[in-house]
Amino acid sequence: MLPGGIDSHVHISQPSGPGIVMADDFESATRSAAFGGNTLVMPFCLQQKGEGLRAALMSYHQLAAGRCHIDVSFHLIISDPTASVLGQELPALVADGYTSFKVFMTYEGLALADKELLEVFACARKTGALVMVHAENYDAIRYLTEQLERDGSTAPRFHATSRPIAVEREATHRGDQPGGARRCPHHDRPRVQRRGHGTDPLGTRPWPEDLRRDLSTISRADREGSRRPQHGRGKVCLQSAASRCR
Repeated sequence: MLPGGIDSHVHISQPSGPGIVMADDFESATRSAAFGGNTLVMPFCLQQKGEGLRAALMSYHQLAAGRCHIDVSFHLIISDPTASVLGQELPALVADGYTSFKVFMTYEGLALADKELLEVFACARKTGALVMVHAENYDAIRYLTEQLERDGSTAPRFHATSRPIAVEREATHRGDQPGGARRCPHHDRPRVQRRGHGTDPLGTRPWPEDLRRDLSTISRADREGSRRPQHGRGKVCLQSAASRCR
């Protein structure tokens, strides 16, 4: 007899850009998780710009209500760390049991400035919460992306080219320094972790989000991608354990 698993990094019914929503809703995602032996999933709750954090959380709870086959809780993605969010909403939500949240150093509409990161870290330190940092240098990626687009290099394999090791190292280091300055426990998550780190005395460590893939693998994915079935226009599809068991 084994205890049920906990999947602490999933995206369910979450917007992922203009007109794009994750294909899995709470019914299909939690059913898949149950097939895989999980009894709890923790999807991200994305705060939109101008939206209160508790309002965002309530909307996700409404999406989940009556549709879940297993237990569900949430990580909070902070995209708009206003004074009221940091001074009132976050402390209250941590007291309610939502003790981890995520911030981004890249992506339009999500990237926080260094001052905003410091403010989030300060709030986390005060409340005892854990912060997850998506660490990439936003400006460097935008510059490289524009250069590649001008050169006509728009195949999927150039996604990796626009994100070389340097933009991850710089952002990981920069994310660590404010966290260290505030003595705040946090995880840094470069998109592809290419170097090993242990946990430092402050509790910070990079955490791999994706498996490392070299350019030859990505190039092969380019060739094979057109033969893969599409799972709905404008959606990101998660391969489910349940679909593999059918």
